[in-house]
Amino acid sequence: MAAKMGRIAGLAFPSRRTIKLKERYIFLILVLTVIVFSITTIFLIPDLRSSSADKVYQVYVHVQNAAPDILIPQPSSANELVGDNPDKAELVHWGGINKHGQMDEPDPHLLSDKERLKKKIDASETILEKPKVQDKAEDGEAPVIKHRGHELRPDSDVDNTDKSVVITSGGEDNEDDVRKKRDTVKQMMAHAWKNYEEYAWGGNELRPISLKTHNPGIFGAAQLGATIIDALDTLYIMGFTKEFEKAKQWTLENLNFSSVGSDISVFETNIRFVGGLLTVYALTGDYAFAAKADEIAQLLLPAFNTPTGIPNALINAKTGIGKNYNWASGGAAILSEFGTLHLEFSYLSDVTGNPVYREKIEQVRKVIREIPKPNGLYPNYLNSRTGKWGQTHMSLGALGDSFYEYLLKAYLQSGKEDSDARTLYIEAMEAIDKWMIRESRSGLLYVSDMKYERLEHKMDHLASMYSVLASESSFPD
Repeated sequence: MAAKMGRIAGLAFPSRRTIKLKERYIFLILVLTVIVFSITTIFLIPDLRSSSADKVYQVYVHVQNAAPDILIPQPSSANELVGDNPDKAELVHWGGINKHGQMDEPDPHLLSDKERLKKKIDASETILEKPKVQDKAEDGEAPVIKHRGHELRPDSDVDNTDKSVVITSGGEDNEDDVRKKRDTVKQMMAHAWKNYEEYAWGGNELRPISLKTHNPGIFGAAQLGATIIDALDTLYIMGFTKEFEKAKQWTLENLNFSSVGSDISVFETNIRFVGGLLTVYALTGDYAFAAKADEIAQLLLPAFNTPTGIPNALINAKTGIGKNYNWASGGAAILSEFGTLHLEFSYLSDVTGNPVYREKIEQVRKVIREIPKPNGLYPNYLNSRTGKWGQTHMSLGALGDSFYEYLLKAYLQSGKEDSDARTLYIEAMEAIDKWMIRESRSGLLYVSDMKYERLEHKMDHLASMYSVLASESSFPD
């Protein structure tokens, strides 16, 4: 069929009254783009804390009332903060719900649990003493470690295991229900250990369904027995003597990081291997575990060779070359990783007499103490080359969580003498309480993430520890 023709200025052209399918798609894309841009402009621009912000909030309230099932994050109201100066503004919680530690009637169940736990702690006579190391060894000998009434020399041939003192191994409880629970937990541990031992011995993890070894990328491709190191202290505490001895033998004979030719996580290696081995040393007094921890920590030291002293996230144990994750705000260091080294490294200096570990973490502490903090908050990313914050994303969840935990624990580990850790901890908690604590519509308090000074109104499960960190019982006195 011939197409109909039209004329303009004497020229013939084919007339068309229909729109092609391709053109329809283009038009639809343009319309969707405009809609998405409009929504983004309304809900994702920074809160200017002006009358326009109130209008946005009012619109949001109307939308929620009209359709409560619509899942839209609650935007910040301009009336949340009272005061002209944002730095000194006071936080007003919606609904007038009390903050933590301000309940009108404390939960009697929590009080009874607290009292019972306190009685057990007070009745316990087992306290792990902090090792005392001589500043200088005499006649060029290895440092002498005075631990639980014995002198230990790391490089001597003397058996450093303190067999005369049994520490937190086995034991029973006077309460029947507690004993039953303990026995159940031990059965679960025995089941898990038996299957790991049978199907993945020497591997990092066991896949429970396929019954095969799993070696996650955080430790390269090497089989380093991560589960064995993780379980050493548990096996010892639960009284699994035979299993503990087998795990100890594997650790001392087979654990070797120096041959790992791929990148390993400094953070994971520290908390799981260095920390795990030091824990078993603290429990048993067997210096062989501390020596193995020292051996591994030595391989992590090149990660600190940055202009600021903030360690890289990854290190190649064989080459000593370090780097950060590319996805971490353009290759920045992560707060929860470089901020979660203090306990292990300071204790390692105590038990080996080598000050280098404490020097490394004190430099990290110096950087985070002196760097300006937005509203007193700590962003999750810090450039280890320039010493400047990366993306201003604040969170008590992943990427930030254990940094705050270690500030408190470092203060306690020092016998409450680390005033620096105490000050940093209190200032961080006060800033979080002021800027990131919010209340849900159902009346529950939560710790919101914050990006670019705007709350995201979501709470990572890891941030649940805030209820403990900010409680009166854990707040440094």
